[in-house]
Amino acid sequence: LKSQDHHDVKQYKKSCEERDRRSLQYRGKKFALEKLEERLEKAEAQSKAHESFELKSESWRDVQEYIKDCKKRKRKSLALRAKEKRSHMEWAQREKERALQETSRDVNSRLWDRRHVELAKQTERAKAAADALRNAGVVLKGNPFSSLLE
Repeated sequence: LKSQDHHDVKQYKKSCEERDRRSLQYRGKKFALEKLEERLEKAEAQSKAHESFELKSESWRDVQEYIKDCKKRKRKSLALRAKEKRSHMEWAQREKERALQETSRDVNSRLWDRRHVELAKQTERAKAAADALRNAGVVLKGNPFSSLLE
């Protein structure tokens, strides 16, 4: 009986050792699996973080490009408006000079017309005076210089 008990005790110890070994192996495998899952999760998180960073970088570059494009359009718009303003100012200056020349021609023409009218009147008066002197012997009714006084 003692040998049987001794054998049962050995068997029991052996089964306990086997159970402990299996438990240890199970816990080791479980720990390795948890570590692997943790590494996978960490790698996935890093991948997502990298992807997020890439998206942010790409969006930042897009924004910078958009800002650059807006500045370029604004600069072109300002240049175009400045060019239009210069063109308008040049046109206005030409129009002002043209109007001034036209006014000058008009004034000169009026002065020449007035001068010619004055000369024509003087010539007419002179002819009338000469006719009056020629016809001095003839007595006319009225004033011979009445046409000049009018």
